[in-house]
Amino acid sequence: MNYGALFDTDFLTSRLEFSVDSVSGIFIFVITFISTLVHMYSIEYMKNDPHAVRFFGLLGFFSFSMIVLVTSGDLLVLFVG
Repeated sequence: MNYGALFDTDFLTSRLEFSVDSVSGIFIFVITFISTLVHMYSIEYMKNDPHAVRFFGLLGFFSFSMIVLVTSGDLLVLFVG
């Protein structure tokens, strides 16, 4: 999927592009499966921690970034992921 050009110059063009094929589909499944297990384990482990909300926010952001990393179709999007 191409969502348009991030920037377009004479010597460099970057597009916000994601691609899903069989290999990235497998990795998406592995990432979501392992992230789900980590979240389930962390619920009990972090129940008395005062910073649990921040931890789960960062854990969710990490999972999202891993999926962006796997599905990126452009070098700049890969770097951001």
